[in-house]
Amino acid sequence: MVRRAAIVAFAFLFIPTAQFGQYAGRHGGSKSGSAGSTAPAEDPDLTNLKHAIAVEATETQATQFRVLATCTDAARQKAQALQQAGSEAAVSHATALQDALDEVQRQGRGFLNTFSDAQASGLKKQTKKLNQSDETVVKGAKKLAARLDQIPPDPQRLKESATNLEQALTKLQSDQNALSKEMGIDSH
Repeated sequence: MVRRAAIVAFAFLFIPTAQFGQYAGRHGGSKSGSAGSTAPAEDPDLTNLKHAIAVEATETQATQFRVLATCTDAARQKAQALQQAGSEAAVSHATALQDALDEVQRQGRGFLNTFSDAQASGLKKQTKKLNQSDETVVKGAKKLAARLDQIPPDPQRLKESATNLEQALTKLQSDQNALSKEMGIDSH
């Protein structure tokens, strides 16, 4: 919300000045209307303001993001727990991790599906990184599922999967945080 207030304050301070400058340039001076005149370049601050407004998260998106972030963190913690689990508990920890990964995927799809056209366009770079990280998590989840389907499941291989998944989930969290920052979502 602080970002929104800053954007509004910025708009009131700088947009009227730009409009007055355009007005004076169009109607003032002896070169008005000459064929050689070019439109002034757009102020970079104004461009940044327009971008920030276009990609700003709605309250619903901010709430959905926080749920996604919580799910991702929970999955990462479950991956850590599986790495530390004894052989007897490895399968139950792996199953819990698999369920957590499914929830991360569901929440992630739901969050990205809320983007407006302007957000999708303005956040292409961040969503591309996020999708790449997500794909790494999906591949890790498939490996974990395949290892769980082995009879009997090998606890050591389950732990190896958990190590790889923890790394992938950490990268996913980093990319999620970069996206949320760009959208003005408070991380607290």
